[in-house]
Amino acid sequence: METWDWGIENKTYTSAQVLGRAKLVKDMEKVPTFYIPEIIDDNTASENVTVKILASDEKENYAENRTTITIVNSIKAKPGGPYEVYEGQTIKLDGRESGGKDKEYNWGIKNPSEDTSLENDLTSTPTFHAPQNIAKKEEVEMLCCVNLDKNFYL
Repeated sequence: METWDWGIENKTYTSAQVLGRAKLVKDMEKVPTFYIPEIIDDNTASENVTVKILASDEKENYAENRTTITIVNSIKAKPGGPYEVYEGQTIKLDGRESGGKDKEYNWGIKNPSEDTSLENDLTSTPTFHAPQNIAKKEEVEMLCCVNLDKNFYL
């Protein structure tokens, strides 16, 4: 009969950098479940956790090995709001609460009218220009995308 003993041996982060903790469940099985903490420090791009395994067979032969799991800082788009603005007026939007290191912004308006616009839409705080004539209260859906590189968008 094979036996397995998994354990977390080392981590490179502090509690100020992450929310939660690295945890192994079913650590006496061949394939345990590994729960990762969330990186909450925007200046932390990634952190490492070293996982150790000790395996044995029915003849009491033992083997030990280690592997490193890299936890990558995910990005979080947080556009603020909800916002209210009168027709023909402008309002500054605020996405500065968005998380992730080296983030870039790309705001957009879903189904814009002819005189609805965004100014500085590639910044964390663009300006929204409301249309001039609104017959009734309208809701405009704003999209805030934050990306770490040119190939990854939320």
